[in-house]
Amino acid sequence: MNPVTGTSDVQFGVSKPTVFNAKRNPVFVKVEQSFTISAQCELTPGGYPIDSAFVFLSQDYGPFEKYAMDPNFDTSYTYGATIPDLPAGTFVRYFIQAFDTSGRSTILAYQKSATLTGSDTSVAFFNFKVLTNDPRLPIFSTHRIPVSESAPMSARPLR
Repeated sequence: MNPVTGTSDVQFGVSKPTVFNAKRNPVFVKVEQSFTISAQCELTPGGYPIDSAFVFLSQDYGPFEKYAMDPNFDTSYTYGATIPDLPAGTFVRYFIQAFDTSGRSTILAYQKSATLTGSDTSVAFFNFKVLTNDPRLPIFSTHRIPVSESAPMSARPLR
């Protein structure tokens, strides 16, 4: 407390929106397949309500295109956008920006973990490449080779 003016020495500003928990579904985007990008966008204590959110997406290092995110996408506070299918081999970069009713905004450009996120688009972006097939390894069924329970391992036939 300032003894001369009788006011507090600490001044608080207005908080920007909170943007976190970005997701892409499916994780592996294949050719001729639309996909969704979503994130949680919330009012930060001391701030204003969320007004809107957008995904900014660039194909093969081209200019960023703006896609509006639906505020009722999944659950409360989750905003999402469905992006139409892209050509095979397209390298996609994107970031998310949320605005509050006062015009302040927050960018989520990358996310290394649940608590380590970044807003500096000069450092990194979320990114992926549109694939022609599913990169996960196929799971092949195996069959069981019957062996005699009484035979020692060295005496069991190999087939």
